[in-house]
Amino acid sequence: DLRQLLQGASAAQRAAILGSLHAKLLPIVEKGLVDAVPVHVALREYLRVAAAAGLAEVAEALAGPALMHVVHTRPGAQAAMVVLGGATAKQRKRLVRELKEHVA
Repeated sequence: DLRQLLQGASAAQRAAILGSLHAKLLPIVEKGLVDAVPVHVALREYLRVAAAAGLAEVAEALAGPALMHVVHTRPGAQAAMVVLGGATAKQRKRLVRELKEHVA
């Protein structure tokens, strides 16, 4: 669990860990390579502890077809819920519009 790892870390270590994770996850999401379950787990763990700026950046990257690939697993759906909860109104509108196309 990333929260437990960060609890025992200093402020500098926390910043380094989150910065590294953000730097690795953002290109994966932007390229649409989000079909794998380990990516969903990593996204969920990162989004649970991410600051608002990181959350907004990932929400912007997920506001599109990538969201549909993420919501098909439990960790992916949990990550999508965190993104929806922390998204701006404009981002939520884009995310819901993307979901509407696939729900009857």
